Amino acid sequence: MAKRQRLPKRERENAIGKYLTDLRVAQGKTQQDIADELHKSRYLVCRIEIGERTKKSLEGILLYDVAKAYRASIIEILKRAESVQLPLIMTGADVDNAKVDPLLDTTEEERQELIQYLKEIRQRKTEQPPK
Repeated sequence: MAKRQRLPKRERENAIGKYLTDLRVAQGKTQQDIADELHKSRYLVCRIEIGERTKKSLEGILLYDVAKAYRASIIEILKRAESVQLPLIMTGADVDNAKVDPLLDTTEEERQELIQYLKEIRQRKTEQPPK
């Protein structure tokens, strides 16, 4: 398996921000549209898109919610953050539909972060009133 190469923090944040901006524009949405879907301020969306608040903001807003608002794949967002090396035959929809366990290549620290993230998702689901 190819070794992942991590981009410097600022480059990761800029890559995520640019990707999210491109998605929003392609969908004909404004920053306010995204902010409304996230129940956050347009100012925060702007700062995420220019790469000033990516990590902190994405921790505060569950990544699932960001992906949903931008109609994006969580994998695609994280690929911009980590510069993940994938097999050459796996691109685009292949990655999203792959039957490969994404946890096979994680460190213990990453596993603990994922467990915490999962707990937050489950907690959020139990706190949301039915629609």
